[in-house]
Amino acid sequence: MMIYNPLANLRFPLNVMMLYGILLPISSLDLIPPEISTDVIFTMSSGTAYSEILEQMGYDSNNFIYNLGSMFYLVGLMVCTLVLVVVWYLIE
Repeated sequence: MMIYNPLANLRFPLNVMMLYGILLPISSLDLIPPEISTDVIFTMSSGTAYSEILEQMGYDSNNFIYNLGSMFYLVGLMVCTLVLVVVWYLIE
């Protein structure tokens, strides 16, 4: 949660913002850059960022699929697995 402190509209030095920008993809488990993985599956416009702070933190668009990155696919995989387990349980 400390990584998201700049989103609280507090002033941080630029070197701290740069460090947060480096640590954010690592902490959110972005194994594949969202620009590459999302553009392969989806064709949509990315839009623009709401504020300069969001843009500095790496949230360049207001599209939640682009902002979630690899977590979108991880959550989708978990939901599909859960649905398959429930269906398999109901069949038996």
